[in-house]
Parts: sequence; C-alpha cells; structure tokens
Amino acid sequence: MTIMIAVVAYEVILKKIVLKTSNLLFGALVGMFNFGNILFYLKAHQDFSESPSTVFAGMNLGVIIIGSLVGVLIFKEKLSKLNFIGLSLALVAIVLIVRSQF
Repeated sequence: MTIMIAVVAYEVILKKIVLKTSNLLFGALVGMFNFGNILFYLKAHQDFSESPSTVFAGMNLGVIIIGSLVGVLIFKEKLSKLNFIGLSLALVAIVLIVRSQF
C-alpha cells in the first residue's frame, strides 16, 4: 500500500493525473474484499489447524471460482467449454476437500 500511495502521489503531483472518485471507491471495495479474504483465510487456519494444506487448497480454488463467477456475471466475460470443465472440477475438488474433514 505504501508503494502504491507513492506511485499515485507521483502521478498526481508530477504527471498531473486527476484522481477519479469512482477509482477511489472501487479501489476501496477491492481492498475490503482482499481484507475479508485474508481474515477468513486466517480464521480457517485456526479452525482447521491440523490440516493447513486443506485450507490452502480450498481457499485458492474458492477464489478462482468466485473470481470467475464475478467475471461472467458482472463483467460479461465469456468462458470456453474448457473453462467450464476446469471450474466444475475445482468445485468438485472443494466439495471433496470439505467432505474429507468430516
């Protein structure tokens, strides 16, 4: 964050780039999602401290699936059949990972 503040300050002061309110708001939104992801990641590691690889795999696959859904639903991205197969396999992997904990 410190580096990016310095980069933005450089661009605003020296390059005379104007900051847009929408960019600041979306940047804050992305930051909140990132903070939430880290918070839930830490909580998952606390709850499943005996199997950190399960948490790591489950969280990473979850981020891929949610990111893909956001891309399709909000940004209207197109997914190929191969993408759908990969996302389906990731979802099956998450279900199997969670199921292995019980």
